[in-house]
Amino acid sequence: MTANGNPAGEIARIEAMLAAQGASAGLLRRLGNLKEERGDVAGAIACYRRATESAPHDAGAWCDLAIGLEQSGDLAGAQDAFRRAIAADESFADAHANLGLLLQRSGRHPEAVAALERAASLEPSAASFHNLGNAQRLAGDGASALASYAEALKHDPSSAITATALADILAGRSQAGLADALLRRALAVAPSIGVALRRSLLLAQIEDGAASIAARRTAIAEGFAALRAAGATIRDPFAEVPGTTFYLAYHGENDRALQSQIARFYLDACPDLGWSSPHLADRANRPRGPVRLALISEKFRNHTVGKLTLDLVRALDRSQVEPLLFVVSPKDDPVQRAFRATAPTVDLAPDLATARRQVSSARPDVVLYPDIGMNLLTYFMAFARLAPVQCVSWGHPDTTGIPALDYFLTAAELEPDDFREHYSETPIALPALPTVYPRPPEPAEASRADLGLPDDATLYVCPQTLFKLHPSFDAVLASILRGDPRGLLVLLAGSEPSWVGPLLARLGRAMPDAVGRVRVLPGLSSDRFLALLRLADVVLDTPVFGGGNTSFEAFAMGAAVVTWPGAFMRSRVTAALYRRMGIPDAIVSGPEMYAATALRLGRDPTIRAALRARIAGARHRLFDDAAGARALGRFCKAVAAAHAAGKSLGGWEDVPLWEG
Repeated sequence: MTANGNPAGEIARIEAMLAAQGASAGLLRRLGNLKEERGDVAGAIACYRRATESAPHDAGAWCDLAIGLEQSGDLAGAQDAFRRAIAADESFADAHANLGLLLQRSGRHPEAVAALERAASLEPSAASFHNLGNAQRLAGDGASALASYAEALKHDPSSAITATALADILAGRSQAGLADALLRRALAVAPSIGVALRRSLLLAQIEDGAASIAARRTAIAEGFAALRAAGATIRDPFAEVPGTTFYLAYHGENDRALQSQIARFYLDACPDLGWSSPHLADRANRPRGPVRLALISEKFRNHTVGKLTLDLVRALDRSQVEPLLFVVSPKDDPVQRAFRATAPTVDLAPDLATARRQVSSARPDVVLYPDIGMNLLTYFMAFARLAPVQCVSWGHPDTTGIPALDYFLTAAELEPDDFREHYSETPIALPALPTVYPRPPEPAEASRADLGLPDDATLYVCPQTLFKLHPSFDAVLASILRGDPRGLLVLLAGSEPSWVGPLLARLGRAMPDAVGRVRVLPGLSSDRFLALLRLADVVLDTPVFGGGNTSFEAFAMGAAVVTWPGAFMRSRVTAALYRRMGIPDAIVSGPEMYAATALRLGRDPTIRAALRARIAGARHRLFDDAAGARALGRFCKAVAAAHAAGKSLGGWEDVPLWEG
């Protein structure tokens, strides 16, 4: 707005001056600014173009043009104009900054980082370092992002948005205490539901011990109770909620009450989560035929859930079940391409309302989430009623607490006697594991030296992600290393190397005399991972939350695995696979027995070779078994029929056995 409040008059005056005295970059830029303020972006761009033609070395004119082009949607043109501005004045910090933000918007994260690094070096400020941290985080460089956010806070200690971003990085690096302090600081400066939820959902990946686990669970329960009591509301949960309760499952506790409390809060705070598909009103008019089964996941790719699910979908009897795949965050990898070739596939929009409508339009009879708890969109989609019957399975083996989920598909061979107490859903204990697992390929030959491991050590390999190592397992690992002076405990750093330090510090407290014989390998390719399992003298399955996909792979390599099935299904998969093979020898019932069994296998090559030979002779029973697909087909047919009759299933005993 001009000083006299008459932009139209100002535009006319400048146009008259230009007509009288010819092109002037300064006047053209001012005219463009006025037109842009009035919403005439095309007119503004035309002025800026004339300004750059009049003064090709005017960096400001090129920057104005770039901003106008970006507003018009011409991102390529905007990038070129920002680069021309930088060519005209390499020290123009705003041009570097705007180019970096535009490159970030275009998904060109490494280039964005370079541009924003230059901007921050030219004009250090809270904003420049915060923007740089965002770009580094998107580029996957968490360590650099951590440093940039910390630098931004030095420039503006009161910035709630930077404190929150830094807390997110620290939380992902298992530094929950520091993250909590930053979130408290952010709440004091600028209270918001997003920051409050971050505090309530704060979990450490590497816990210190039982006391820290108990304290964290109490804090979560109290945090959500306080938010509910305060009448907190959420407009867009997919945008405002920072994450899921994924790490709760690794605490070794019954999560039913806590997950149900959290789900109740979300429904109260955002009633729209309980949205119901319009097609449910006219179910009676649906033609008879195969049960239309919608499977929804972000993990239909090279991931444990993808490996457990792909051949299950392939093996479904299409005369009974018509599978439809709904993919969150599509990836172009071989496993996802195989899924797309297996069944009709829809890529879901990254928007809760749109994604729900996409599933609803397929009019499914049954919805199955192979996993819930690892992805925010699928978690919140599960609150809606998208089909008459809705189920979740063992991809993330924990109950959800979500009222709209009717059934949890598990397996009888996985569950303890009191398993019904563990689920908010009705558990259906299928007579076979809900998977059809293909036998893994044979890896290329590799030696211990190829993996950087000594030939003269007993390799006790624990191949699970580091957050599966519950503090209660530390004493067992200490007993194993103390009982075998040649023993070497081999762990894998996995996707987040920052977890290694906290874990080694914890192990050091449990076994200061033996922690020097813990070797942490960097990330391995699939082929090298299988080779490691084959080279291991003993594979150690983690209690509390054990192996699933990893145990299938270990047995395929003939590995001798020690396993300790616990109170919940998530610790009992390896034992179920052993029982399927008829080999109970390495299934243990407590910490002393675990260490003794591992040491017996590690120190006695004859006993170890005998077990490996028995596994090699029986492992065929684990792979390419379509029983899981047949069980899923029977369940889908039975549950759809029960719903049509106004009934529900109480368990597998209510599923009839049809001919064929």
